[in-house]
Formats: sequence, C-alpha cells, structure tokens
Amino acid sequence: MPHICCFTPDNASIVRDANPRSFLEFAYAELFIQVASDPAANYFIDLGFEATAENPAHDLLREIEDDHAREEAERSHGLNIAYATEILARQHRLFLFSISMAGFSQLPISKRGLDATIQIASLPEEAMFRSAIREHVQSQLEIEGDELEDALSAHYLPGHVTVIPVTPRQPCTSSATRRFIVSRPIVSPVSLVGRGTRGFWAVDADTSQVVFLKDCWRYYWAPEVEGDILRRLNNLGVRNIPSLTTHGDVPMEAGEDLEASEQTYQSTLTEAFMEDPWVCTVGGTKVNVNELWHYRLVISVAGYSLRSLRGTEELLYATHDALVAMKDALLKDSRIHRDLSVGNIILVKEPDRAVRKGYLIDWEASDRIDDAGAALHSGRAMDGKHTLVDDLEALLYVVLYCALFYLPHNLSAQDLSHFKEAFFDGSMYWPGGVMHGGIAKLANAHTRFYTEEVHFGSAALEEWLRTVMDLHCPHLGSHVPDEKTWTLDNLDAYWTEFLSTHNLERNNRQEHKLPMNTTVTSHSTSSSSSPNVSLLPRKRRVNEIGPEEEEPRKTVRSSSRTGAEPSTTRPRSAADDIFKSSTSVALRRSERLRARREVSKQSVGPVSDGGRVTIHNKASRRPTTRKGRGGRTRK
Repeated sequence: MPHICCFTPDNASIVRDANPRSFLEFAYAELFIQVASDPAANYFIDLGFEATAENPAHDLLREIEDDHAREEAERSHGLNIAYATEILARQHRLFLFSISMAGFSQLPISKRGLDATIQIASLPEEAMFRSAIREHVQSQLEIEGDELEDALSAHYLPGHVTVIPVTPRQPCTSSATRRFIVSRPIVSPVSLVGRGTRGFWAVDADTSQVVFLKDCWRYYWAPEVEGDILRRLNNLGVRNIPSLTTHGDVPMEAGEDLEASEQTYQSTLTEAFMEDPWVCTVGGTKVNVNELWHYRLVISVAGYSLRSLRGTEELLYATHDALVAMKDALLKDSRIHRDLSVGNIILVKEPDRAVRKGYLIDWEASDRIDDAGAALHSGRAMDGKHTLVDDLEALLYVVLYCALFYLPHNLSAQDLSHFKEAFFDGSMYWPGGVMHGGIAKLANAHTRFYTEEVHFGSAALEEWLRTVMDLHCPHLGSHVPDEKTWTLDNLDAYWTEFLSTHNLERNNRQEHKLPMNTTVTSHSTSSSSSPNVSLLPRKRRVNEIGPEEEEPRKTVRSSSRTGAEPSTTRPRSAADDIFKSSTSVALRRSERLRARREVSKQSVGPVSDGGRVTIHNKASRRPTTRKGRGGRTRK
C-alpha cells in the first residue's frame, strides 16, 4: 500500500470500516503519496538550470552508475506506477494525481529544527564514556556486579552516545569549545510548557572527568546567568556548592570559535511573529511569548538525588550542608537561593566522609537581597519579595518530605497519600483568580495539626523535627519569646550541636509507595525561576497571621471530594480560636484524626467579603509569559 492515501470524508468512513485485507483503499483513493527516505532512490533529476523549450530543467530515467542505487530507484518508481495502475483499474477516472518524494527534505538539519552542534560519539569516545561513568557510579554507590551494571544503565545506553560542545561565555580563561560525551539524561522535560531542561552525567572528552551537564533554554533578559553566579560564589569561597567547569550560550553552527561580537546564538523565534496579523489569539487576547536562548552549563560534581538517601544520618547531614551553603552565600554575597527543593540538593560520596556530602545546586533563581533582607526581584511563589526566612522554611519541609517518603514511620500508604495531597500539593484560589499555596503548612505551623500524629522510627529525627518546628513557629498557646527564634544563626547553632551529640541511623531507609491512583510529585534536579509572580501560587508567611486576626465568614468549596457542595456561611465557633485564620484540608490518617475532621471542615481562609475560596488537591501553574524581542538571530 502507498505510504499515504487521501480520501473524501464520505469515502474515508467506507474504507475505515472495511476489511483491512480487501485493499479497498485503491477503489476510493483520491491521491496517494509515496515516500523514499534515501534521495538516491529518486528516479527524476533536477538539472539545476533555468528551463527552456530546448533544455528542460528536469529529466526522467536518469543514468545511475551504482547498481544498488539504480535498483532502489527503479523499485521506488515501479511502486508508483503499480499503485496508479491499481487505482485506475478500480475507478472510473480520466486522470490521477500522485506525489513521489525521495529524501524528506532538502533543508539542512538546522533548518528542520535539529541541533547541528550535536555529534554522534565515535566508538573510542563511547568506550571512554562507559568506562568513566562505570567507575564513577562504583565510587559513589560502592557496588559491584549486576547491581553496578543496573546503576550504570541509568546513564548509559549502548549505541546512543553523543557529544555536546560547550562554547565558553566570556569572560573566561579560554575561548576554546569543550566537548562533553553524554548518553541517557537523568532529567528530561515532561511537558511542552517549560524550558526544555535536560541534565546528564557527562564525561569531558579531553580529561575523562565525570561532570554534570545542564542543557536548557534561558530567559534572554535574565539579570544574571547561572554560570556567572556560580563563578562568583566559587571565587568568594562559598562552601558546599559545585564548582563551575564551563558554560555558555549555544552558537548557531558547530565548531565555531568566533569572537563574541561575531557569534550568533540559538534562540526561539515564536516571539518575533507575535505582532503579525495572522497570529491566533486566545479568547480574544494576544499571547505574549518569552524569548529564550539555548544555554549549557557544566559543573564539577555529578551526584545522586537526595531521594536516594540511605538513612536519617545522611538526610540530616546533607541538608545541613545545604544550610552551610545558604549561610555562606548570604554572608559573602548577600544572596539567597529562592529554590530550595528535594531535587536541588544532591549527594556526593567523597573520600574524607563516611556519609555522602550534600551540595546545593541550581542557583539560577537566586537573588541578592536589599537592606531589609528581601530579594531585589520578584520570586517564584511568594506574595511579595522572597527572604531568607522563606528559604529556611523550605529547607525544613525538604527534610520532612524526605522523612515521610524514605524513612520509617507509622503512616499507611493511604494516609501518606492524603498527607501529601493536603500538605505538599494543596492550594486554593482567592478572589481575583490568585492561587495560594501553603495553607496546610500554615495551619500546621500554629497547631501541628498534620504532624503531631506522625511518629518516625528514629527518635532523634522526631526530636529534630519537633525542635526545628518550634524554632520556626511556636505552638499556639505556648510561650513566645521576645526575640525572634527563626534565624539562620539559631537554626545552624542548634543543627550543628545536634549532629555532634546524636548517633543517627545510617541505613534505615524505608521507601514508601503511594496507592496506584496517586503519584509522588517530581522534583527536577534543575528547576527554573519564573518572572511573573502574579500568575503563580503564593504563600503567606507564618508571621502574617496572629491570634487576634479576625476571620471573615465565607463560603468554602473543596475539590478534594467528588461532588462536594460548598458549606454554608456559619457563625464563629471554637474552631476559629484554634486555627485562627488558617485553612486546613481534612486528613484521614488515624481514628483520632478522623474524629478531628469536623474541626478542619469548619476552618476557612482569610478572604475578603463576598469572595469564594476554592481548595484544590494539586497546585497547578499557569505558564508565565513576558513580551519577547523580535528578530531571528542574536549577536
């Protein structure tokens, strides 16, 4: 059968319902298209000059010297003749159109959307990659045999090894392009919305050193590029962060070592057409699209996600390492990270440590702070400017999240699923369409409503969580000291003393699987910042509510239960005195908490008169847009 057959709508339904072996397509085809992937299979020839009556521009039955190529061309042309013969024999026709293609496109690969800078690795390069990665995996995990080969397969797929060049961004000690060998990514985009970030364990083709390569599309207008931030932090001596190996925007062509003023770089083109009259609107509104530049970053450490932790000891030591990095960055560069997450702390085995070291990575979203301690620019998910206090709170929840999913505790799989939905994924829309997150965290900070019934297998971990939560926000009804307790110095002092005075479990990992109808939120090892905070979830800081804050009486609609109806407006009750202005989602994890569900149902969020609050199981994010510049190539 031809590769493509075209039918009228009426005839298409007849062919679709027919027996596949009837070859009914020939009886109803309006047009067929036959495609040969090899250009050599083309039986026609373009003579390459302007046609005249005496000299036609095209020729048929061209002379082909290579016997194999001639056979392929004859076969391809013969199929077209055979298909046309069948159709004309089965239909009452005067003539027939068909299309024959040999070779998919005459455009170069760069014009067809492929990255021309990428090359297939040679066999010696693939062997170098396999050997270096296997050795690195072995040193990091201390494993052998089949277990080692399984771990190697996460980074290496035989026959699928490529070379990615990185042209250094100036200023740099060398302008020479460096080549890095990669195979399977450990981070890949899972949506068309985003910046196409991929991350690889890579091998330097010149030194055989194993490094980490991040390939992404950056905002062209970003005030700072991640590699420049890392270089600055490295020069200032910030601890527990990776060293910059090289970084740069991706040139249009491979192998070009040109001056920066002469170089053109890969960038998106969509935004260049947004003002054209043929561009579609969405709901009558023009869409703004960010201009992005292709960017690569190489760092010195290739480690494993914090999710691979082996026990309580590794969790608390590695996250404390991240705290040290945060402290150094603040003291030496007045900089906060603004993107603390499970995926942005990696574990690296080093010879001088019994447990793996924690490195705080992905500084792209970081920002300097002003005299008041607030970030100079809007952040990802905050109502207002991000501060160090927000980073400290995020680090606390990174520890809690990892403890819940990878260490022993008393929650069942179903209870853990409800905990995750309410605590980590919960959000709600406030009047005006602004989505807020962190409502359950807010309630827990004041009442320990979610965490008080969770009991971990490690008494030391429970002690740490209880003490740090008290530093973060004292329990309602407890004595609140005059001075602020939730500071970097206080947290670091307590944490340092805790590690020096407690024996922590080294190998008590216990991975918890959620029920089949739920999934664990994916934390990329390289996440991106967002320039438009008004379109993203926003949090309320703990200190924004207090015991005296009045709570308006509003309607609450919950989507956590199918078909749930909004509750009616109610008078103020004793639950308000417990939860004040916190919003909580019912959590079914024990009989005692089930008994408390009625209290949580009565709790509502602080909204203005006439508003409605909608609570969602999982936070969604709208794509962040910003007007981009026009133009096809950048210099």
